Amino acid sequence: MKISANLTFLILDDDQRMRIILKEVLRKNGFNGPFFESDDVEFAKIILENQKISGGKAIDIILCDWEMPKGTGLEFVKWIRKEADYINTPFLMITSVNQQEKVLDALNSGVTNYLLKPFSSNEFIKKLKNIIKQHQDI
Repeated sequence: MKISANLTFLILDDDQRMRIILKEVLRKNGFNGPFFESDDVEFAKIILENQKISGGKAIDIILCDWEMPKGTGLEFVKWIRKEADYINTPFLMITSVNQQEKVLDALNSGVTNYLLKPFSSNEFIKKLKNIIKQHQDI
């Protein structure tokens, strides 16, 4: 299966360095974006609403941290799973939160997969490609 280089990503992390790293790894592995970024949940919701209103390309994949200002990644995934346009959008939680109860809560709330920080580029790309294979409609 050939993976599209033009998938649209929403990268949601309050750490700008992490957003830069994720974009660099994605580009080095053939993903050209576009990339939308947010450092908080409220702004991420605005990005998604603006994409819908403007008729822009829908977000194909969400990469999201857990702990952020103005909301958590868990709150965001719960919100997004109620939005018809994004109910099935692949959602990779990338975080240092590793308590089993929280991981299970995230997965039960609609997170597609979970990646613990720190991680290697290879781990990230492997998880991402597995998610894409699971969602061949993107």
